[in-house]
Amino acid sequence: VGVSKMALEIPAEQVWSAFTRAGFGARASADFPGEVGGVLRNYRQWHDVERATAAYGYGVSVTALQLVRAYAALADAGRLRPVSFTRVADRAQIAKTGDQVFRPELTTQLRRMLETVSQDGGTGTEARVAGYRVAGKTGTVKKSHDGGYSERSYLAVFAGFAPVSNPRLAMVV
Repeated sequence: VGVSKMALEIPAEQVWSAFTRAGFGARASADFPGEVGGVLRNYRQWHDVERATAAYGYGVSVTALQLVRAYAALADAGRLRPVSFTRVADRAQIAKTGDQVFRPELTTQLRRMLETVSQDGGTGTEARVAGYRVAGKTGTVKKSHDGGYSERSYLAVFAGFAPVSNPRLAMVV
């Protein structure tokens, strides 16, 4: 309810822009055969209900690769980097690439919030790893079925990164 109310307080274009800057609606890599861009309709086609539901992930379809890339950007002070399925020889060159898609101070605040998810009282306590600070978000996604959403079929998701103090790994489970 809260995130929907916030989304309705700002222009639809800003909500949509945050999704597109995170890489949603476009392929994450041109080098991976069969990858799709997911579904992110243009904000000009949104009504208020679509803006509200998009804010918590409904009406938006992303791949696991897009989602993990977006969380890696949160972990990396808002820099959305290219992805590779092979080892990159020149790590220094990769460190110089990517686009600044979110303000670093915003990602610092988000990292603190996301870390609470794996702490006592959070919804992702199973994501804890001894000796590491883990940040992330749990989600439950109803599966699409016959032009709507199934009431009985769903996916449970955890997306995040670790260690929070110096992120080295981003994941989607």
